[in-house]
Amino acid sequence: MRAQHQHHSRIALVWQQIRRLPNHAPTVAAWLGCVAVLALVGLIVNTVLPIAFVHPAQAALFSPLAIVIVAALGLLGARLAERTGFPAPFGNGVSPLRRFGVPVALGLGLGALFLLTDIVSGFSRLQAAAFGLETVIIPPPGGLLVYGAGALYSDVLFRLLPLPLLLWLVSSLLLRGHHQQRSFWVLAVFTALLEPLAQSPVTLILPPLTFAAVLAQQFAGNLAQAFFFRRYGLLASIVLRLAFYLVYDGFGAGLR
Repeated sequence: MRAQHQHHSRIALVWQQIRRLPNHAPTVAAWLGCVAVLALVGLIVNTVLPIAFVHPAQAALFSPLAIVIVAALGLLGARLAERTGFPAPFGNGVSPLRRFGVPVALGLGLGALFLLTDIVSGFSRLQAAAFGLETVIIPPPGGLLVYGAGALYSDVLFRLLPLPLLLWLVSSLLLRGHHQQRSFWVLAVFTALLEPLAQSPVTLILPPLTFAAVLAQQFAGNLAQAFFFRRYGLLASIVLRLAFYLVYDGFGAGLR
């Protein structure tokens, strides 16, 4: 009886800590919510909605190990974000329309521009041909699940972890808390280059003007995400990327 009471007490204590998390660690709470969504999508993809992936690496996004790794890296980034002045991703007197309206609108606009660039230049068809694939497009609804999950992975790799980590190292440790905003913008530009550079082997096969247009748009999108991450918190950055995918990989899947 006593052991059962202690067990219930531990459960109550854990539940109490979970309920207090949004107030004490809002970015951590938001990221854990994202991980829960990612795990749910992984369950759907692996059981209910099998998807014909273009590349095996896409299927690997939904493996339990990959989800655990990205969850741990994102958790570290979220904790560092709270220590380096990134705002809470909800509350703080900021209306949802203000926090998400502009990022969503910008994401839709960037997605439309990227789609137009693809339609005019045919760069997705060129990439598929160069790598011996029939297509690089996963049609919706499966494609939206894959690219939506990819938005979380890309955020961890190119923003959520490196940006707060580097800002903490540079501003908090090296500069002893000084010039944090200037340091942020230098690092924002640097981290905005990470995704275009990481994808350069894929885009190098494109003609020079198309290559430049693709990289410039990728850089602009990543820089905008860094800005909204700093201005309104983690979720504002993520919804920009999701809005981009909604246009480019959702609406645009049948046009490319």
